[in-house]
Amino acid sequence: MTLSKDKAAPVAADHGQTGPQVGILSFLLGVLLPAFTLLFEAVSRMCASLAFDPIPTVWHIMLAATVPVANAAVFLSIRYRDTRHLPFMLRFNGVAIGVSACYACAFAALTPLAVLALIACGLGLLPLSPLISLIVAMTLRRKLRKLAMQKEQEPIIPKLRYTFSATVAMMLFLCLPNVLTFTGAKLASRYDTRASGMQLLRNYGSEKILLRYCYSTNNPLSPASLLSALLSILNVESHFLDLDTRDAQQLYYRLTGAMYNSVVPPDMRSFRRDSIGPVDTGEFDRNQGGDSVAAPVKNLFLKESGLDAIVDSDSATSYTEWTLVFQNDSYLEREARAQAVLPPGGVVSRLTLWVNGKEREAAYNARAKVKNAYKSIVQQRRDPVLVTTSGKDRIMLQCFPVPPTGGVMKIRIGITAPLALESPEQGLLRTPFFIEKNFSIPDTNRQAIRMQANSAIATFIPSAEFSVTSSKENTHCLAGSLPGPLMSRPFTIRLSRQSGTANTWTEKPAAGKGDIVCQSIIEKPIRMPGQTIIVIDGSSRMAQHKEAISRAIAGLPEEARFSILLADDDFTELRSMRRQNAAGIRIAAESIMDTSFEGGRDNAPALNEAFRLLEGYPDGAILWIHSTQPVELPFNPELARRIRDRVNDPVLYEVQLDAGVNILSQRLEDAHVADSIPDFDDAGHSLRKAFSILSGKATVFQLERTSGSGEIIPKQGNHAWQHVARLWANGEILKLEKSGKQEDLARAVSIAMAHQLVTP
Repeated sequence: MTLSKDKAAPVAADHGQTGPQVGILSFLLGVLLPAFTLLFEAVSRMCASLAFDPIPTVWHIMLAATVPVANAAVFLSIRYRDTRHLPFMLRFNGVAIGVSACYACAFAALTPLAVLALIACGLGLLPLSPLISLIVAMTLRRKLRKLAMQKEQEPIIPKLRYTFSATVAMMLFLCLPNVLTFTGAKLASRYDTRASGMQLLRNYGSEKILLRYCYSTNNPLSPASLLSALLSILNVESHFLDLDTRDAQQLYYRLTGAMYNSVVPPDMRSFRRDSIGPVDTGEFDRNQGGDSVAAPVKNLFLKESGLDAIVDSDSATSYTEWTLVFQNDSYLEREARAQAVLPPGGVVSRLTLWVNGKEREAAYNARAKVKNAYKSIVQQRRDPVLVTTSGKDRIMLQCFPVPPTGGVMKIRIGITAPLALESPEQGLLRTPFFIEKNFSIPDTNRQAIRMQANSAIATFIPSAEFSVTSSKENTHCLAGSLPGPLMSRPFTIRLSRQSGTANTWTEKPAAGKGDIVCQSIIEKPIRMPGQTIIVIDGSSRMAQHKEAISRAIAGLPEEARFSILLADDDFTELRSMRRQNAAGIRIAAESIMDTSFEGGRDNAPALNEAFRLLEGYPDGAILWIHSTQPVELPFNPELARRIRDRVNDPVLYEVQLDAGVNILSQRLEDAHVADSIPDFDDAGHSLRKAFSILSGKATVFQLERTSGSGEIIPKQGNHAWQHVARLWANGEILKLEKSGKQEDLARAVSIAMAHQLVTP
């Protein structure tokens, strides 16, 4: 494009001194200051750590870099009277003005503070850089236009509004991922719009942006940075873009199916190069003495571990001592925290802490009292260990302080548990394992396992390195070790027993003379439910199990009456309620193979729908097949009401196919709604058990315990050890706790203290 209508030749550089002048101050403030500000932020990330990220992408960096480059080019053109590329220079200057204006708006909230800091102590120039650059760019444009008017009679000068509008549109376009992500997030965080919000996140949301706000949402201009700032300047409400950290963590799980702290955290470092999120990246531990395991802590690991078990097959009971040694290689005292799963029906009956090389037994009391005592000791930095229940067959373990710089802490947990009887002649014992922890377990770590039983040890995991020996005194021993990674998975041992030993008895350890507990084996057939609804978790981790689920459904009898609900962002009916024939069962099984499993699904809406569909069917049953849910999602209000007001609800069986925490499952179990089918060797075992119940082919062998005087001793009963009485006490405590009455709760605490048990 030429500068005049008659297409006159461009004017060469004129080094004369007439016309507009530019001083060195314009170069310092319009070129060097924005260039230094951009470089400083790119290296230090100071603004990103304290306010918002002004250059989150390479495109932002490139646009921000146009400001010093354009100002330098225009400065030189004016200084040397060079008008050969005047249209380009004016457009380039328009880009600089647009970028500077956007960033000046973004920093508008900080501008008054920066001015005060500049006046008071000479600091605060960097936040003013966009505004200063804007003023310089506008000044240079005015002088460039003046130069053009001197050189040309009728100059064709590009309009500023076109270039400016295009630049602002580009800046807003770069904000689009933020806008879409947080619009979807706000919709997904509301109960009535969560499905549409999650769909928006899955289609257009950014995992990277959502992950960043899992760690910090305290930025005054977050989360849409420039757009949020522009809206605030225009007095437009932008609260729809705000996102709480906890909401972001929930949504990240629902979007990806993974915990936010299970992936590499975003780069959020300050100008001091320390971590902006030291709590969540393992530098510090703000949950010390708290009620949850929380994020992993750096340099804290399990140094040694061992399991020593004794099994009395006659009474179908076991006692296991789990020894754990923690080591801390950091420079701070640490608290080791973990959730562990006990053997089915198990209870902690002993707790030992080593202090200065000597064993100390733990005290037992009500949960609130021991929790407060533990927190008090943590504040005094003494040597406590705390074990509390965290659901059915689960405990929360807390140890503090693990000494710094290579210090160790050693504890031992005693666990009393029954065998899970497959038949009167055979029982299963599952060892305890971690489902959540804030320490690491090195791959080189091996957990020693030693077991002694008075009956043959039939089978165990063949891939593990174990040996079995037997003696003439009917003593059978198992010895070996498990590699570190298997300590977070169930490990099961199968033991044989004599079918004639159905009845046993023992004295109560804390009762008067003559008080005993009797135990007998009860065989209980389970009838096929009249109506069954199978609820399947649609989370991504379930994809690996869909073949097993499909095979299990294909094995249902033709007379079975069932439907299938898939828990997705809401729920989807894969198969409606009807009495199935062979073709219908085959179609139902194939529908599982055709299902797409993704993200982390909230199963509560599907469960609520299952309860609704089975209203009026007292012989109905719900089978809930699911994976882990380590994040607490907003609880479905309808399901909460059903739990609170339930009357003759159908039985809910639940099968968890992966080791780990499921908060919804814990909530249902704590409310005595769900009947968990324990997992033993693999997920297939629990699935087979569950579908045998639905098929009416299952027989349950239960251990029933009663208390009374010596007159109730069975004639053919064998005398057993006192762990039988501890299991009776645990059962009584659970019954009393279920009633919710204050007098029953007080009695439950008294029984637990008398038998030294860790119970709810």
